Amino acid sequence: MVLKNNILLLYSEDSYEQEIEKCERLIYSIVNKYSRKNGYIEYNETYRFTSEMYIILEKVRAIEDKLLVLDILFLLLNTLIEAYQYADDSDGSIGGLVDEVFGEIEIIADEKEEYELKLQIDIFNKLLNKSNDQIFDGWSNYKIDLLNMCVEFADIKECREKLVNTIDKELNENDSDYNAKYMNVELSKIMFYIIDMFDSKEKADKFILANIKYSYFKDIYIKKYIDEKNFDKVIKLTFEWEKSDSNNASETKWKKVRYSAYKELSMENEQIELAKELLFAGNFEYYIELKELMNEDSEAFYKNLKSELRESEKTVDRYIKKRIFIKLIEYENDLDEILQLLKELPSRVETYGDRLFGKFPEEVIKAYEIYIKNSASIASKRKDYANVCWKINNYEKFAGKGKVTEIVNELMNLYKKRPAFIDELKKIKK
Repeated sequence: MVLKNNILLLYSEDSYEQEIEKCERLIYSIVNKYSRKNGYIEYNETYRFTSEMYIILEKVRAIEDKLLVLDILFLLLNTLIEAYQYADDSDGSIGGLVDEVFGEIEIIADEKEEYELKLQIDIFNKLLNKSNDQIFDGWSNYKIDLLNMCVEFADIKECREKLVNTIDKELNENDSDYNAKYMNVELSKIMFYIIDMFDSKEKADKFILANIKYSYFKDIYIKKYIDEKNFDKVIKLTFEWEKSDSNNASETKWKKVRYSAYKELSMENEQIELAKELLFAGNFEYYIELKELMNEDSEAFYKNLKSELRESEKTVDRYIKKRIFIKLIEYENDLDEILQLLKELPSRVETYGDRLFGKFPEEVIKAYEIYIKNSASIASKRKDYANVCWKINNYEKFAGKGKVTEIVNELMNLYKKRPAFIDELKKIKK
């Protein structure tokens, strides 16, 4: 029955209503074919389910009537979004097909200039009406996608006014949950685009200020002052927003903007203080900035900075400080410090072995031995044993064949009751 419906859909031409009816029948038959008695589509059936649904997309691409195309795509979209509830889409095949359906809808919107005005308005109305469909409850991103497609028609006054009214209504009705906040931001972006394109600069500026609580509009607002080179205003705003924004990412973002403003104004003392703060917060790029700013002897500066970072390792954010310390000694190629790190963490011999071997050959060999023995002690299956042997092969370029033979014999004696390990070790001895 499904095959018959597929053939009819692909190769017959009927009236608008008949085409829709055929698509509905085909969709219904595909859903029935793959749904179990409990109505659920299992993981191993989902791909075949979406593959048959794809036939409808093939049909769409051969239809010239854009309004019919949209109606068929909307039917398909409804079915696929509903299928999220009764199908195992772990491999993302349903989601992938939904994206393709939206891609086809977007093509229609993008090609609007090829259509007569009446058809443009009809397409817009279908898109706008569909954006209000309850099928998108819980799928705000899809609703926003459709509204963004509606923006393509905003140069038509009738369409623009309808779109603005729809967005206004949505903004006034949304509550304060997370999904509504996401919607409000995205709707406000669309509204701003329309105002910015088709209304006065004063109205656009007013809209930005009315929505300044959103990061998107803060970025636009502060960029205006950056472009005007009003860096005093930039600094003032970053201080305000750093206090009002309640997350570390935003705080760091505004500090970085403020640092750039200090740099533009040649405020070196402020730069040094803020660069150090940013560095200690995990932004290593500011070490290079600091190094250029400091007038003192670079060696003394480096030594003092290491001491400060060591002291900071005792604080609550010690892991961040430790990462910065490691990046610092790597950047400066501080072999003595890197060696101390290697002694603490022999597993880093793969990272630092080549760098240290010229100055500290014995220490590198010793670290490799510890690393290999530690790895062997926790190995429990053949894959692990093979990995230990891979490490031993790397060890050879530092220690030579004699040392390799020694450690292999030691491990064979220590783990003689592990035949799989012995088997892997014998491969090295050959």
